[in-house]
Amino acid sequence: GLRERARLLYDRGRREGRMLRRTLGGARDEAPPSISPSPAPGPAAVLHGDLNMLRCFAGADVRTVVLASDPDAPAFFSRYCGQRRLVADVHARPEATLADLLELGRLFDDRPVLYYGDDAMLLLVSRHREALAARYRFRMPPAELVEALVDKLRFATIAAERGLPVP
Repeated sequence: GLRERARLLYDRGRREGRMLRRTLGGARDEAPPSISPSPAPGPAAVLHGDLNMLRCFAGADVRTVVLASDPDAPAFFSRYCGQRRLVADVHARPEATLADLLELGRLFDDRPVLYYGDDAMLLLVSRHREALAARYRFRMPPAELVEALVDKLRFATIAAERGLPVP
């Protein structure tokens, strides 16, 4: 069907892109370079998000470290990406993602700001905020509110109680 054809085209494009990268720029097929053991001084931002989030740092004097579980993540190849770091897939292996974040946090002299770009990472950071706060800076509402806002039924109740116009 159409879905299978789209998947096959996607897989073919990935293979050809990897082959082109190997041909033009050396073997970057396995994994993009990760951050060095001693990052340069100055403010840092660790982002688990997409290109739109990364573009917010264009022109800022902030070192960016982009996190992704896919070595072909588009944000890894942006000119605004300072350094890259592969982490476990937060949807499939949240405990491994937490371990990756804690390991990365040890590499900084000063706590970088952690930006989370999806619900899975938001929940991970919220549920492990004490451990992560030792290594990162981030802003977050109370855990009970985070859990309620991510759950659609509980969010609908909160919205109705506060008179928020939501579908």
